[in-house]
Amino acid sequence: MNNLKVVKMKTIVLIVFTMLGLTLNAQWEVHVTDNGFDPKYVVASNYDNGTYIKLEENEDKVVLYLKIEEVFLDTDETKILDTDIIYAINGVWSKHTITGVILLPSILMFEIDLSVSPMFKDFLNSSQMKIRFYYEGEEYIMEYNMKGSTNAYFRVLKQK
Repeated sequence: MNNLKVVKMKTIVLIVFTMLGLTLNAQWEVHVTDNGFDPKYVVASNYDNGTYIKLEENEDKVVLYLKIEEVFLDTDETKILDTDIIYAINGVWSKHTITGVILLPSILMFEIDLSVSPMFKDFLNSSQMKIRFYYEGEEYIMEYNMKGSTNAYFRVLKQK
């Protein structure tokens, strides 16, 4: 009887630690946005250490945004940045370079239609994504868990 309690307690502890590990590792989340003025629409986001990437439909294409709180705060002008994105697929990195445009003091938008981009399949099939760019002499690298990226993309595309 005492051994049964120990086994149950170990099982409960294992489940709790497993769930904590899952919640600590960010992944794609899908949200319905309703501001009250416009029709509801679907966005997907992935948070990591104060930054996030977001997928949003824009003129019938899915666009990728990167929001970084502290990097672009001192700029009011439009700047273009070459940005490296790498995807881990079965342990192998696949690198792409795309152009990003600073829209607001904290948003870098990649003006691409993800579905026709050379990185589309990598985006859907990767387990991890890293984004790197240089701004005013500083290197910035963000890393994201890509779990749920396929579902996120198609939910935004279909707007369901």
